[in-house]
Amino acid sequence: MAFILDKDYTFNNYTVNNTNSEALQYAMVVSNVPGLYSPLYISGEEGTGKSHLLQAIGNSTNAKVAYYSILNSKEDIESIKDVYNDIEVLLLDDFEYLIIYIQKDILLKIFEDYNKNNKQLVISSIYTPDELKLDSSIIKNGTIIKILKPDEQIKTDALKHRIQELKIRNNLTHEAIDIIVDKYLNNLLDIDNILYRIQTCIELFDPYEVDKEFVDKCL
Repeated sequence: MAFILDKDYTFNNYTVNNTNSEALQYAMVVSNVPGLYSPLYISGEEGTGKSHLLQAIGNSTNAKVAYYSILNSKEDIESIKDVYNDIEVLLLDDFEYLIIYIQKDILLKIFEDYNKNNKQLVISSIYTPDELKLDSSIIKNGTIIKILKPDEQIKTDALKHRIQELKIRNNLTHEAIDIIVDKYLNNLLDIDNILYRIQTCIELFDPYEVDKEFVDKCL
């Protein structure tokens, strides 16, 4: 069976920047008009927001959708062959993992079926199609987008946005935010874990402000 979508992943709370704005635009289009850009192939390093986009598509479209990722079992992934005909929007996250368990002939049938019947296939991977050595004939009519690794300003903006969302009650100084970004925030997936640890320290020690020394102690 497909993995259940996380309703917290939406287009509205996606942190958009100059590295992912194109991917966001295409994702929003295919959620409203499935099949217009199919397959839509989004590549990028871990922590660049690919999974958020795929789940946001699933949460916003009115079409019948199924989402598969690395969190699915081998049996779940192999069952794609039995259900893809009934799905209008098929979301394949962590594609480099999924193709280990999807037979090549089944994969070709999925691409052909979705192209022929104007259905939407969305793929994400840390690798490009060339790096995965995908048959160029099955991806030739698709749209390929690469999300670049976020720079320091993007990580800072994403961190501040998440601090507001989580309503962390103690102010983090500018120096505290800078040291989180420079020293601890390797990719955007780390944000929640970092802020959880800081929030736990705040509840334990109740500092007047959260400065860089306090952050170092927490992390």
